[in-house]
Amino acid sequence: MRQRQFGFRKHRIGYTIFILSYLCFTVFSSYPSVLAVELPIPTTLVFVVLQAAALCYFAYRAELSIPIVPAVIFILRLILFAGNAIALHMSLGTLFYEIVLTLIYIYVFSFMYSYASEDGTEIRRLLIGLVTVTTLQLAIGILIHGSDKGEIAAGIGMSNYAATFLLLAFGYFLFSPKTKYRVLWIGVSVCGVLLTLSFGAYVVLAFLAALRLVTALDWKLPRSWLILLGLAVAGVLAIAVLAQTDFGRPVVDKMAEKLRLLFTGNLQAFGSSRLMLYEFTLDNIKRHWAFGPIENFNPNLAPSDAFFRFQYDRSHNLLLESLVLYGVFGTLVNLALAIYVCRLAKRRIVGQPAKKAIVFAVLGTVAHGLIEPNFFTMHFEILLWILLGALLSPNKRQTPKLYGEAA
Repeated sequence: MRQRQFGFRKHRIGYTIFILSYLCFTVFSSYPSVLAVELPIPTTLVFVVLQAAALCYFAYRAELSIPIVPAVIFILRLILFAGNAIALHMSLGTLFYEIVLTLIYIYVFSFMYSYASEDGTEIRRLLIGLVTVTTLQLAIGILIHGSDKGEIAAGIGMSNYAATFLLLAFGYFLFSPKTKYRVLWIGVSVCGVLLTLSFGAYVVLAFLAALRLVTALDWKLPRSWLILLGLAVAGVLAIAVLAQTDFGRPVVDKMAEKLRLLFTGNLQAFGSSRLMLYEFTLDNIKRHWAFGPIENFNPNLAPSDAFFRFQYDRSHNLLLESLVLYGVFGTLVNLALAIYVCRLAKRRIVGQPAKKAIVFAVLGTVAHGLIEPNFFTMHFEILLWILLGALLSPNKRQTPKLYGEAA
């Protein structure tokens, strides 16, 4: 078997092109964000061109290996989707979009599976770039336009969606091996998440931080409890200080308002009408449960109906979104893909701290995906399969013979 992993220093040109190909989504954007411009051509085309350049660089040095099992699963899902889209008379644009994204997912996964560096430097630098640009865009945007949640945007997406990428980076930096500026990037990620004013993201941020504490400290020792007490006091003081600043006051007000709604039992407002959205989505799924309605749309609703405002909305739940797009049978295909990734990841992370960090980062986004739309969206899924390709990439001393991997 050819060595599949490369040193970053020797191939920084190829990795830099690859990193820039993804970061173009943060600066070439139609979202109302500062430091971002809209191109007269689709940003995806820029991404594809840069990816082609990166592939030319690396393919000259080692062949691109496409793992058989995930590729087959992706194609099977696409076949089910295409048949259903034709049966439901969906537009050719909808079908073309799914075909293109499926091919991109297979490609980026295969690229990182084949060409991931030994220590994951390119993943770290990609996330550093993503966090830096996104946090800067959010901060400058709030300075210029204020802290109205509906106006908060980054090049990668609006506030809740931007929080998805910041949480992913936070989880990675929090659990990654110690590096010189690791604490800095953890702090920048936290600042970025706070600036989104996304309460759901705040909850997942706290979940990941608690998980890090649980895994890092020995709770049989009194010192661990003193550390926990110190962090709790520091957290209270930080909130008190934030409340006195122009940047921090909206964050504290957001948390206080959500807690007030929770303790008064107003779950509908606490969840930003998600309970109604879930009910609306389930009703749509029931009509096409086998292969999914593809669009979260009810043709029988009148504009005066209370649920009409949810027409075409994302379901804000990864399981419901899978059922909308692919139905029960397609969701079983997605489950098979998830099982494949989990089983192979158990083998790949042994003795690989950087790969373990990817696992925790993805775990955080799964938690976030229960209340926000991240999975089955273009920008996030591309990044997800970049990370999973790096996670499952065989080490120099590992042979790819598990679950039908390509030799």
